[in-house]
Amino acid sequence: MSSLYVTPRRLGAPLSRAFKKNEPRRFISNMLNTPESHHALMSSPPAAEPPALSRMPTTTLIRSLLLTSCMSSEWIMRPSLAIMNLIVKSKSPLLNPDKNPILNKILRWTIYDQFCAGTNRQEVARSVAEFKKFGYQGIILNHAKEIVLSADAAKAIEAEGEKQYAPECYEMITKWKEGTLSTLPMLEKGDFLALKLTGAGPIAVDALRAQKPIPAAIQSALDEICHATAAEGSHLWIDAEQQVLQPGVDEWTIALMRKHNAGLSAPLVFNTIQAYLKASKANTDRHIRLAAAEGWAVGIKLVRGAYIEHETRSLIHDTKEETDAMFDDIADMLLTQRMPDGCAPDAKFPAAALFLATHNGPSTMLALKNARRYPIT
Repeated sequence: MSSLYVTPRRLGAPLSRAFKKNEPRRFISNMLNTPESHHALMSSPPAAEPPALSRMPTTTLIRSLLLTSCMSSEWIMRPSLAIMNLIVKSKSPLLNPDKNPILNKILRWTIYDQFCAGTNRQEVARSVAEFKKFGYQGIILNHAKEIVLSADAAKAIEAEGEKQYAPECYEMITKWKEGTLSTLPMLEKGDFLALKLTGAGPIAVDALRAQKPIPAAIQSALDEICHATAAEGSHLWIDAEQQVLQPGVDEWTIALMRKHNAGLSAPLVFNTIQAYLKASKANTDRHIRLAAAEGWAVGIKLVRGAYIEHETRSLIHDTKEETDAMFDDIADMLLTQRMPDGCAPDAKFPAAALFLATHNGPSTMLALKNARRYPIT
């Protein structure tokens, strides 16, 4: 049968111009005389697929709009954080969400339901099912426990030096490990388990701050978490921390990737790179060089950054445009498998995977364009 070529044409132009000149004219009449063609001509065109946002409940959209508007306004955000801090530290039953049902309801609908999947397995399962109903194909779960240090606390840790830790500190590591492991069964194959190293408590925080090797108790817990994650067919990413801790986090995560990503075609363990930091490109280069030289898969979760209120400002790019350019350059490097400057010409790019975490439309579209052109996970 001859091929049919449809070309753009003006309304009212002869139908024959829509077909190649060397095609038999009977092809048109033959097509129109089949039962299938009558059915096609009489059928209504398929309904357009509804917009993606129409799948979301109106209450979720309203809450998201409300919170993102507040968080983008400094004059609203600062007093809001002060109020939250007052609620957290207050001894008054009136400001205790566990004793004040009205306050509990307000906080749960606004803050908790926006950022947390649930307080137990049933609530988490319900949240996961709801998100997948929206059309999301993967889920990220994090046993939400971390420590955010003030500048004064960071200085205190630096001054204290060596410590002897009470048994309660080791119990915190055990509870952190068990909470993380209890999250794994809520994931499906290919999903991500996120991990905050500071959730392990003061032993972790002190060692990270001092950039010491992973303490034995934490190493044992991390190995158990990695093995369990691999057995579930999921992935583990290590979340970013403040810069007072991040160099230690990088060292620990590289040690985990060196051990648990060795010889893999796709990484089990991912590190988080924050593109708003001036040193983020050099940090990415180091990850790639080490992975290529030592034979392990490098996993990168790329974000712009989340701790600007707690960071040393000089470590962060001066403008948003500089952060955007850094984010796009790092993404391009991983997607196009471009080795860092200074590597040998015959150096081979390591097995790698990139997880983009961004709200930025242009960055997303640029990354998708490169992902379609180059073979990478």
